[in-house]
Amino acid sequence: MIKVEKNIGIVPKCLESNKAYNCDDVKRELRLVYNSKCCYCETKLTKNYEIEHFRPQSEYKWLKNSWSNLLFVCSSCNKSKGNRFEVSSTKITEKPENIDIHNSAAFLNEFEKPFFLHPEYDEIENFVCFEKGGKIISKNDNQRANYTIKHTNLNHADLVKERYEIIVQFINKSKNNLLKEELKKTINEFTKDAHNKELSFTAFRKYIVKHHLTEILKDVLIK
Repeated sequence: MIKVEKNIGIVPKCLESNKAYNCDDVKRELRLVYNSKCCYCETKLTKNYEIEHFRPQSEYKWLKNSWSNLLFVCSSCNKSKGNRFEVSSTKITEKPENIDIHNSAAFLNEFEKPFFLHPEYDEIENFVCFEKGGKIISKNDNQRANYTIKHTNLNHADLVKERYEIIVQFINKSKNNLLKEELKKTINEFTKDAHNKELSFTAFRKYIVKHHLTEILKDVLIK
């Protein structure tokens, strides 16, 4: 999970005309915003993606076609999240007067204080970190991070394995390139990939480079 930037000021035409939220315009724009990755687990999605309502339309009918309420998500995370949505304050399930539904998330987040982290508004790296083995955990046992990880199932076995495989591939490649210049090139490529938003698991890659890379390299050189 990583924070993304969505231009709330440019609303897909089908939403402005109050058509179905799952129109081609919305799908295309969300795919661009999220670099074709699930907003929660960061799995790369070529198909089997869904349009997720951050605030469930079953409760927030007035946000069904809200641009700031629509996310790009995989079927697994969407199924895990379901219609679950808890807040620390009071839910605003009826549309307030004089509010732009397409630019409502910031106000709602501030007032309701949802348990789920929002990938377009929360600084995700302040809430979560990663173990070398591929598991995502909350920083300082943060309640919102724990809630989000649990209810989008971000530590199911396949996800943890896929994240860990990134490190395994790097270790194997490093062991095969122990000459100084070759190893330097391998490290540079790994670091560059960590800043490539098009790749899956960007948050994991960036965290490993920043917090675990030196330790991993020590293990490679010793062994």
